Amino acid sequence: MRAQPTSVTITSGDCRATIATRGAGPSSLTLGGQDLLEGYEVTGSSAEAPFFANLVLAPWPNRTDQAAFEFDGERHQLELTEPSKNTALHGLVADRMWTVASGGEGTDTPDTVELELSVAEEPGWPWPFHLSVVYRVNDSGLQASFAMRNDADAPMHRCTDARGLRIPPVSLGAGSGDRRLHADDPGPPVAPAGRPRASGGTGAGRCGCAAGLGQPTGRHAARPLPAPGAD
Repeated sequence: MRAQPTSVTITSGDCRATIATRGAGPSSLTLGGQDLLEGYEVTGSSAEAPFFANLVLAPWPNRTDQAAFEFDGERHQLELTEPSKNTALHGLVADRMWTVASGGEGTDTPDTVELELSVAEEPGWPWPFHLSVVYRVNDSGLQASFAMRNDADAPMHRCTDARGLRIPPVSLGAGSGDRRLHADDPGPPVAPAGRPRASGGTGAGRCGCAAGLGQPTGRHAARPLPAPGAD
């Protein structure tokens, strides 16, 4: 079996992107020789993106307060991955090695790459799932599309939209010159127990996430746990 690379590069004209297979996010992106990301160097499988920069965050983004939630009347206790804030942070896949399914420099599709990952049941998350992400570059920049499949026999706690809000297609652009986007809220976007808050605030944005899957909706929606001592 061929060893999986630690990164894969895609190019089209003057646009070039390097995608790290750990976390499946772009570690660099240049257009016309100009850096468009504050990227990082991928030196091996242990290379970590600073502040989760550009990584795929699934099956939830941001922080799950108390590392616990209720779904269909059952309490689920996730692994406490940020003990100092008593939360489960940024899902289950940001530090995993993804498989390059197709594409990349040196193939028939040098402008496109698809990465995929299958995740088994985890503590507090009893739904195995499969993820895929496709990155494509062209003369205007980088495009990404994401897909998630529930491999469990039961409905999964869905984190696929922003609490039922209709969200139009999103694009992020910047004009010429030295421009930076600053977050004015340095604190973590944690929803207090019993008081849900929509994700996507400035605190969430400072992580530079490539993909955050939003809040659950529908018949099988989860709800936050009540505050200690609440009725």
